[in-house]
Amino acid sequence: MRAVMFDLFGTLVKALSKAEMDASLRDMARCLGAPGDAFVALWHGDTALARHTGVLFTIEENLVQICENLSVAVDAAGVAEAVAL
Repeated sequence: MRAVMFDLFGTLVKALSKAEMDASLRDMARCLGAPGDAFVALWHGDTALARHTGVLFTIEENLVQICENLSVAVDAAGVAEAVAL
C-alpha cells in the first residue's frame, strides 16, 4: 500500500489569519441574519469539534446548527449566500 500525506491548510490552501477568518464568519452571519459575535463564538467553540469529526459533515449542516443554537430562522437562500462566500 502506498499513501501520500500533506498539510492542506497553509500548503495548498491559503491559511487565513484569525482576523480574516472572523471577518469572513461575520459576513456569513450577516447573510443568515445572525448576530456576528455569537456566530463566530459558536463556529470556533460549540460546533468546531462536530465539524472536525464529521458529525456536521457539510458547511450547510454547520450553518443550520449555529442558526438553531442562536434561535435564528434558517433560510435556504441565506445559507446558499453564506456558503458562496
